Amino acid sequence: AFQYESLSNKRAALLGTRRLRPLFPAALLLALVYVLFTTTTGSLVGPQRSHLRNGINTLEHRRGSLRLFEQSLDRLRGGCDETSPKIKPVFGSTTSKDSSSAASSSSSASKGESESKEKDKEYPEVDYDKQWNIKTEVELPDVQKITGEEDEDVIWESKTQLFRMSNDSEWKQRAVGSCRILKHKETGKVRLTVRDNKILKIRANHFILPGTVVVPHKQCSTAFVYSTPDFSDGASNNASLEIFCFRFETDEEAAGFQSNFTAAAKQNEKVFNLELGDNNGGGGGGGGGGVAWG
Repeated sequence: AFQYESLSNKRAALLGTRRLRPLFPAALLLALVYVLFTTTTGSLVGPQRSHLRNGINTLEHRRGSLRLFEQSLDRLRGGCDETSPKIKPVFGSTTSKDSSSAASSSSSASKGESESKEKDKEYPEVDYDKQWNIKTEVELPDVQKITGEEDEDVIWESKTQLFRMSNDSEWKQRAVGSCRILKHKETGKVRLTVRDNKILKIRANHFILPGTVVVPHKQCSTAFVYSTPDFSDGASNNASLEIFCFRFETDEEAAGFQSNFTAAAKQNEKVFNLELGDNNGGGGGGGGGGVAWG
């Protein structure tokens, strides 16, 4: 009895409430009837309905195509409206209807041309480039480059590879550019400059002092080494003692550098002696501008 009551309680819990328990056999019966009806008649009714729908769709499509065909025939026969375009016959002469339609089309074309001309008069074309003075090409002004060498004459110039001795006693490349020996037009002083080709920055700038010893490099016949105060890194009053190495491509360039360097040292010696004489009160004025080169 206890097991029966537990089972009945479980069934009641599954069905929700005990009040719905009497309706359970009737629901099962209705479900069986519905399943039997669908299995016996559904296989026949479903396909028939789908065939009927397909047939109706094909009939409607054919009706639409027939209507379009009739409209095209009416246009070919000339039975369409005046607004629709007329088709000229290929063979034979034109009828009165065709002539009237051609006349109406020509009149409509003339009206369209007259309306377009009136619109052109009302809204004339404007050349905006002339009205607002728009220039397609931009003219850049000429910029004067100030290099600081305007008051000097180039005595000698050549391409060189400049090295500098670092604090670690190693040669480090400083620049690859043009080496120039410049002579001032008024004072006659001679200096040496090296400008880098890529960044256009001065990498060596110093006077060629008298007594400067130029030594050929031991491992390269086209390279020379010397030590001098240089002003390329700072102001004119802050010079740093540097050891430079100039390397040239050919022997001719190296020989030209050595000869012009020694001649510049002699020229500066004369100019500096004249300046010392003027400062001490001796000698004539005028500086070293008149001293001959070499």
